[in-house]
Amino acid sequence: MVAEWKNLLVRCGNPAFAAKAGVFYLTKVAATAVKRALPPAAHYPRQVRQASKMLTAGIAGEGAFPCGDVTAAPPTRLGAGQDRLKLATGYYWFTGRPQWETVFEDPEQTVSLHRWNWLLVKLTEEPSPAIQHWGLDLMRDWTGQIMKANRGLPWESYTTGERICNAILFLAITDRSLDSTPKVPGDIAQALAVMARYLACRLEYKGGESTGNHVINNARALCFAGQALQIASATELAAAILRNDLSRLVPADGFLREGSSHYHFLVTRWLLEILWICRVTGEQQVRALVEPTAALMVERCWFFLVRNKHTGTWVMPTIGDVSPDCSWQWLIDLPWCREAMKLFAPEQIPPCSMLSGWASLFDGLPLRGATSTTAVGMEQPVFRSFPESGWYRLDWGALTVFWHVEPCGAPPFISHGHCDIGAFCLYWDGTEILTDPGRLNYQEHDSLGLYGLSARAHNSVLIDGLEPFIYRYRGRYPDSYRQGNVDVSWGMEGETFRMAIRHTGFSRLDGDRIVFTRVFRVGRGQFVIEDSLEGRARHLIETYFKWAPCVSLRGQDESGHLRIAAPAFRSTFHAEPIGARAASAVIRWRLVRGADSSTPGGWYFPAYGEKMETSTLVYECETLLPCAWRYLLQWQDSDPGSAKELADG
Repeated sequence: MVAEWKNLLVRCGNPAFAAKAGVFYLTKVAATAVKRALPPAAHYPRQVRQASKMLTAGIAGEGAFPCGDVTAAPPTRLGAGQDRLKLATGYYWFTGRPQWETVFEDPEQTVSLHRWNWLLVKLTEEPSPAIQHWGLDLMRDWTGQIMKANRGLPWESYTTGERICNAILFLAITDRSLDSTPKVPGDIAQALAVMARYLACRLEYKGGESTGNHVINNARALCFAGQALQIASATELAAAILRNDLSRLVPADGFLREGSSHYHFLVTRWLLEILWICRVTGEQQVRALVEPTAALMVERCWFFLVRNKHTGTWVMPTIGDVSPDCSWQWLIDLPWCREAMKLFAPEQIPPCSMLSGWASLFDGLPLRGATSTTAVGMEQPVFRSFPESGWYRLDWGALTVFWHVEPCGAPPFISHGHCDIGAFCLYWDGTEILTDPGRLNYQEHDSLGLYGLSARAHNSVLIDGLEPFIYRYRGRYPDSYRQGNVDVSWGMEGETFRMAIRHTGFSRLDGDRIVFTRVFRVGRGQFVIEDSLEGRARHLIETYFKWAPCVSLRGQDESGHLRIAAPAFRSTFHAEPIGARAASAVIRWRLVRGADSSTPGGWYFPAYGEKMETSTLVYECETLLPCAWRYLLQWQDSDPGSAKELADG
């Protein structure tokens, strides 16, 4: 970020640019002051504000109690033995009673103790006949210790909403009432109603495009409370939120707009749970609002799925943020679950031997259509494109490639996306070869947590240490400085598939007007990347390639090519100049693995809070623009669909 601020200050040497920047910052200071002075409800849309007033005014008459006046719960029967609760990272072990006031270094770890998703994980990992008693005892122990506090991390709006939903779904499943209105014991019902009232006063509207997916989670909680606890005004408030925000957060192409594959699955889970509670209670208004979007989102979940031919398991690229709520592995079977299959099922349903994780909470449903039991290689490329949300996928035989190209370079709204324009994920027979590493955590002081957000963590390019577009704290920079144009094109050129990404994000660099173009060519025996930079000044170019943990780079062969080895895949990789100017420049390469510093590298994050070393290949060159380079991943000369394993060299 230091390099970015330095570049901005140098640009301010231009009087016209400085004037625009001055107006931007004065306007921002004034807007921030007004925002802080207003109560939270001032940011609610009009119809949401009206529905919120109905709930907060009427909830006491519908059976709820002011915070702290919850009826005394029956005595708990927590034993003296050791037990564990699944948190954002790993497990919280305790003996007897949990210490609910425990504070962890990572706030996400702390709030996961209070979100109660561990109730559902316990159902999927360690089911037992007495599990409902176990869950009720823990819920009652929590309400006895934390309910009156009414402040701090346990009472964040998102955390409060999670608690409501996870409790009600847990009780429905353990009571075997997935097809009828959940039965909630009186003391728990009163506690959850208090939480709903608390949430209604603190909906997560931040003003304009600063409002993200959390309001959908707020609506889910209010719908659960409204239907399970028979608080009609809570359901009305949920409907008002969904009517106002669902189509804004999920555009017409059906993807969550926030640039994360994992969060797409997570929000799809929320919508399916809303539809479940509406179905069993007969609620039609919310169901009608949610069902069309949920059906599209389920269909788009299939877009991210890749089957590993060798293990038979399903995987997905971790593009963008990974949620601390639950792992992507816990959600991966979602498209096969009963609630999802009611909305969308492919004509040929890919095999899934046994549902696990969240999907296993719902009974199986006889699958519509024929079930595909064999993986069929595609002799011709199949390309799927969704430009509105920036998602692209190519399947050609054993090869699968994903791209996420934010249409504006960096989104003007709150997002879980990363600086990944021009980056990609590449699979061979479902084994990841070139990867997007995900993200370790959300801690602002942790350089490794911030690393996952950066272009350095992706198959991307930096110029003079600056990323293609600004992602972190992008709202702190003037629009005229951080915005750029993005263009994506694709098509077949003979027997080669070609995709081009062109953008002007680097044009913010002082003293040059850089246009960057990355062209992908996929054809017989090779995956080729051609990078060209238009400009007129000298710059340091850094190009990063992120290899998956299962991939080893075995050194150079007799041609100077790096040898790449992965399960059932052998190839070579090398760089070559395009044109005389690039040929005259000195290009250096280095491998980074497990580097943990202010500029880390060589890491992969299989889940929130977990890390493992992997290899990052970095090419560096200082040269005068314009110039161009080509990077080639080559395997045995054959069609992508019939490539045979190269012999170990």
